[in-house]
Amino acid sequence: MSRYEDEDYEIPLVDQRYFGAGIKRKRVPFVAASHSNQTQAIATPKTAGEEACNAYLSIVLKRQSTVPPCETSAANTVNKAPSPSEIESLVCLVCKTPVTQGQKAEDHAGSITHQVCLPHSHPPSSLDRQRKGLNMLESHGWDPDRRQGLGATGQGILHPVRTQEKPDRHGLGHDQQGHNGAAAWKDRPSRKPQQRLDAGKVRRLEEESRRKDAHLRDLFYRNEDVEKYLGEQG
Repeated sequence: MSRYEDEDYEIPLVDQRYFGAGIKRKRVPFVAASHSNQTQAIATPKTAGEEACNAYLSIVLKRQSTVPPCETSAANTVNKAPSPSEIESLVCLVCKTPVTQGQKAEDHAGSITHQVCLPHSHPPSSLDRQRKGLNMLESHGWDPDRRQGLGATGQGILHPVRTQEKPDRHGLGHDQQGHNGAAAWKDRPSRKPQQRLDAGKVRRLEEESRRKDAHLRDLFYRNEDVEKYLGEQG
C-alpha cells in the first residue's frame, strides 16, 4: 500500500464500533422512599375547566362573595335550565354580550365580538433608537411608543404636516391677499411662441451680434495714444 493510501485510509463502516462501546457505567443505587405512618389528607385537584370557568365568572360578575364552582357535568347542564335573572346577569363587561351558562371562557374570549371590543395594540415606533435627538427627548421624559405628540402634556402634532402642491411661483403669504392658487395658475401670463428663423435671418442675427461685440471691444480697449502713434488720426 502506498503512502498516499495510508494517509487516507479509514476503517470500513461495517467494522466500526458503535458510539460508547467499551465504556462501563457504574450502577446508581436508588434509595427507597420513606413512608410516614401519619395519614395525610390529599385534596382532590380541580380540573382545568373548573378553574378557568371560576376565574372567568369572578371577572365578569364582579361578586363580593365567592363564586360557586361551575357545573361540569353534562347531565346537570342539560337538565338544569338557568333562570331569566341568571341569564341577564351573565353579561361580559368588555363586549356587553350575554354569556351562556355552558359556554367556556376561552370560547367567549376568542369570539369575534369580544376581540373587536378589546383595545387595539399598536406596534412600537419605527424611529431609530440611536438618534441623538430621540435620546435627548427620552431624557426629558418623552416616550415614542405612547403615540403622543411633543410637549409637556402631549399637545404637539403626532404626524408631520401633509405637503401640498404649489403650482404657481408666488411667495409665501400670497394666498392671504385673496388670490386663490388655482385661479392664479389660470391667470398666469402665457408664454409667447418661439419664432422660427430661416437661414437669412440667422445670418443677419450673427452679423449684428458680431458688430455689437466689436463695438464693445472698441469701447473698452481703445487707446488714443496708440492710435496717434500708429498714425490712424491725422
